[in-house]
Amino acid sequence: MGEFPTTWATTRVDQVVAGRVLSGVSNVAIAPTNANSHTWLQHIQGLEKLLAIHGPVSETSDPLVKIVTEAMRLPLVTASLHSRRPSLMAHPHWKALGGDGTAITPESPIPYLLDALAQLPSLYQERDALTSAQTSVEADGMLSPYPASRVRLLLRKSFCLLSDIKANRAQWDARHPAEAFSSLPSSASGDPAQPCPFQTVTNFSNLRAANAFSFYHCILILVSQFILSVQHLLPQVDRDAFVEKQTSEAVFRSALDILKSVDYHLPFTLAASRSMASDCGPRNFYLLFPLRVAFRALSEADVHIALPYMLWLRGIFAGIRERAMPWASNENLFKLD
Repeated sequence: MGEFPTTWATTRVDQVVAGRVLSGVSNVAIAPTNANSHTWLQHIQGLEKLLAIHGPVSETSDPLVKIVTEAMRLPLVTASLHSRRPSLMAHPHWKALGGDGTAITPESPIPYLLDALAQLPSLYQERDALTSAQTSVEADGMLSPYPASRVRLLLRKSFCLLSDIKANRAQWDARHPAEAFSSLPSSASGDPAQPCPFQTVTNFSNLRAANAFSFYHCILILVSQFILSVQHLLPQVDRDAFVEKQTSEAVFRSALDILKSVDYHLPFTLAASRSMASDCGPRNFYLLFPLRVAFRALSEADVHIALPYMLWLRGIFAGIRERAMPWASNENLFKLD
C-alpha cells in the first residue's frame, strides 16, 4: 500500500476502505519498532499520497476526505516525525485550523496543537541537514563542527514555536478555566502493588479537555527535547547551562502532568469490544501517545526520582493492554522499554 494508483483516488469506496484499514495501522504508529516500522510507515505514507492526490482538505467538498484526514491526522504527523520528513499536514491548505483560524473539528485546542506538532518534522529535517553539513573543525569547547549561525537560527525557530504553544494554551485556559481541576486519585489506579505516586491528580470536565491537556504536555516534551538536541550542537562555551537545566526540568514536569491526567480515564473496565467502540483506553491515541512520550522522558531523567512514576505507569499500561483486544497480541505496542 505504499503507492496508490490515481484511479483509486476517484472512488468513494476505496476512500472508505483505505481509511478503515489504515485506522488500524495508526495504532501501531504509537510504538514504531525495528520489526514493524517499515510496514506501518508504508501504509501511512500511502494514505498521505492518496490524500495529496485529492488535493487540499480545505478545498474539497467530499466529506469522506475530511473525515479520513481528521481521523488520521495525528498518525500522519507521527509517521512524518518518525521518518524525519516534512508532513503534508504542515502545509497551509492541510492544516487543522483554517486560514481564518477556525477549526475543521468542533471547538477544541487540539487542532492548533496538531498544527504545531506538524511543524516539528521539518525542524528535525533541518537539524539533520546541519549535522550532515559539519565542517572539519573538531569540537573542543570553543568551536563546533556545525555551522553556528544556522544552529542559532534553528534554535530561534524552535523557541518561537515553544513560546507560541505556551501562549495559545494560556489563552485557552483563560477562556475555559473550569475544564481542568485538582482532585484526589481514584482507588483503581493500575497495579495495587504500585499505588498512585501523586497526592492529587488532574481531573477534567470532559474527555476533550483531558485529551487536549495530555496532548499539550506531550508536545511541550517533544519540542523541548528537540531544543535540547539543537543546543548540544553549539560549542560548549556558547551553551547556556541554566536554560538547558530549565528546559530539562520542564520536560520532567510535563511528563508528570501527563501521568496526573491518567486518573480521569480510570478504571479501564469496559469490555474489549466496547473499548474499541468508544474513545477510552486503548483506542484513545491522545492518551497512549502522550503516555509513551512521558515514559521515554522519565527514562532519561534521574532514575532515583523517576523510578516510582515509571513503575506506576507500567501498571497502567498493563491495565490498558487487558482491554486492548483484538490487537493486544502485538507485544511491541505496549512494550515500554
